[in-house]
Amino acid sequence: MTTITRFAFISVLALASCNKESDPIQPAPVASFSVAGAASNDVIKVGTYDAIVVTNTSTKADTYTWSLGNDSIKTGADPRIFRYSKAGTYSLTLTVQNADGQKSSTSRTIRVLDRVVKQVAIVFARFENASPPHIFDRPTLQAVVRLGPDKVTYPDPTNRYTSYNAPVVFRSPLVQNVTENQFPLIFPLTERLVLDIPTLTNPLEYRGRNKTGYSGVGYGLELYMQDATGTYLASSSYQSLYLTQAGNITLRDDIPNNKFTVQYSNIKLQGQYE
Repeated sequence: MTTITRFAFISVLALASCNKESDPIQPAPVASFSVAGAASNDVIKVGTYDAIVVTNTSTKADTYTWSLGNDSIKTGADPRIFRYSKAGTYSLTLTVQNADGQKSSTSRTIRVLDRVVKQVAIVFARFENASPPHIFDRPTLQAVVRLGPDKVTYPDPTNRYTSYNAPVVFRSPLVQNVTENQFPLIFPLTERLVLDIPTLTNPLEYRGRNKTGYSGVGYGLELYMQDATGTYLASSSYQSLYLTQAGNITLRDDIPNNKFTVQYSNIKLQGQYE
């Protein structure tokens, strides 16, 4: 090999070595995320439609894919909130990838629970100034829970002391000769009644955060009072007259103690997560 040929060969090797050193392998990505209110090893328990707030803590990644375990996929570094509409156990998995195609995945177990109503209570009743103005003496009381189907409307009641004729999902027994010291009146349910979260509010937002698509009249929580003069609608979450007095239906969750309540005025639903 001549001196010139040998020099050219060495130069090619040196150049190749320089190019190799200037293109190092990228660090491998690490997938990681946290869930608000949950320790790193906890099974995350939520009710249907509850917000699961996640924070992406992955490193060295360029793309992010979130699999909810229910055939739903989301992408992006910061999705923030996930929700599940059906009860079940799901694996929430984050898969990340860098520019070299290296991947990393991590998962958390999500247990989504139904809210099952166990009892309905009449927590109080006014025995005077009811609607229409009337004074009751040891009346008969009844709690009624209605639920309007999706995309079904009803004509406005002909007077403000009647209700929408939505289907009844619970009707308590009549309790006669009620006095003020008997409250609360408790009625256990004999059939399974799952709380339908999207129908709790109208218009169509669950706690003002999540549109569900439901467009019916929702739940009607009502109290009826009866005496010798007739039967009176004492309160109803369907009537604007009563809403100005008692506000909207409220939902209070307590997953750590496995209980929830739904209340409008003097009617309360109490239940557990299953």
